[in-house]
Amino acid sequence: MTAEGRIPFNGPLYGLSQLGLIVGTIPGLPKSFSIALLLPILWISYHLITQTTSGDLPVDVALGSAILTQLMIGIDAMFLTNPDSLANLKELSMKGKKVTEQPLKERVRFAFNLYVNPRGIGWAHEHRHLPSRPPPSMSPSAFALKRMSIALACVLVECVAYSLNASNPGMTTPDLGLRHATIAWRALGVLSFATAGAARICALNCVLAALAVGLGFSTPNRWPWLFGNITEAWSIQRFWRRVWHQLLRKSLVSATRFLLAVFGLSPPSSQSSLFYKFLFLYTAFFIIGLIHIGGEYMLLGRWYWDGAFAFFQLQAVGITFEKLVCWLWTTRHGGGMPAMIKVRCDEQISEPPHAKRNGHQASAAPRRLKVDEYVELEGLGAPPLWIRCVGYLWVASWFVWSLAFMIDPMTSTNIFVDPRVDLRRIVADRGKREVLRT
Repeated sequence: MTAEGRIPFNGPLYGLSQLGLIVGTIPGLPKSFSIALLLPILWISYHLITQTTSGDLPVDVALGSAILTQLMIGIDAMFLTNPDSLANLKELSMKGKKVTEQPLKERVRFAFNLYVNPRGIGWAHEHRHLPSRPPPSMSPSAFALKRMSIALACVLVECVAYSLNASNPGMTTPDLGLRHATIAWRALGVLSFATAGAARICALNCVLAALAVGLGFSTPNRWPWLFGNITEAWSIQRFWRRVWHQLLRKSLVSATRFLLAVFGLSPPSSQSSLFYKFLFLYTAFFIIGLIHIGGEYMLLGRWYWDGAFAFFQLQAVGITFEKLVCWLWTTRHGGGMPAMIKVRCDEQISEPPHAKRNGHQASAAPRRLKVDEYVELEGLGAPPLWIRCVGYLWVASWFVWSLAFMIDPMTSTNIFVDPRVDLRRIVADRGKREVLRT
């Protein structure tokens, strides 16, 4: 047992749970078999999160969240999604055929490709707002070299952010925390924490992409960038939809729909759909908050509802506020603010050339819209610069305030304390040496 009363993290047991999830997603298996397989996987996940430690605090946070993330992805594929409704566009040999009727070898390959590809790259359910892909002319060797170079740059960025975290009194003083630090330290702490996390995720993704393509297991066009352009984030909703990674989107949507259906709520086709959309929004962030509690529990050894869970619930509140502001603006000024234009079902509109509706090319002919349909006229460009600047300021202020809820529980473990890279100590030691010399 470790000093915290936990045993070392069991890698083989974790690998066994991953193998079980892949086996459980094989199409055509009896549901009774999938349920029987899920029970020990649930126990393993619980055991690893509550009873083990890797010995490294940041790794514990990542492992706890990853275990619940992969569990949600597996449950989605095993029980919530009909495999015959999914289509891997690369597997042309299966076109027009049900995957549940394929030979076992094909179904195993289908399950593996589905499980290790949470963004659905190259599948029919691929998210329409994914970042850009490498150009078709890029060779595998050039792709691998570029991604490894970016991974190295991300490591350097994370090292700088790590040093800034270790130098921040709001992150290295357990009794203080970022929520009680000055606004300057709070903003710097949020920026360095978010940058370090994004850099690490990006580096891991780039290394994986370089290995997969460099060894011939994949092609460059199957690896769009993990994160979108930060300049797209002039609203909280756009940040989560277009900038942050979409690794959980499909399984999260499936889990949210299932949970709402359990309570007898399904997507309506009437005016009440607005109520469903907001309920969907809050339920989705509720689920993602629970997923991240796994990392906090593995770090802290207890449930902490005022940390990551609170942070994600606040995101739904922030998006609701944005929608309210947009509604008030369009009501008062008759539109002109957002790139999302709401129209009534009895209106006829003509979409301009090159406009895109939900990420796809739109028709120039007038058409009758559904109730409460939102049409994104990307061909008209982004909102005016002054609106985007207001949006950037709003989003930055929001995350400076809300992300501190996720960071503060970690400070109690001294996860950010490292005297070796604490700039305050380095400067103080250098000052002392200068005094001694004089």
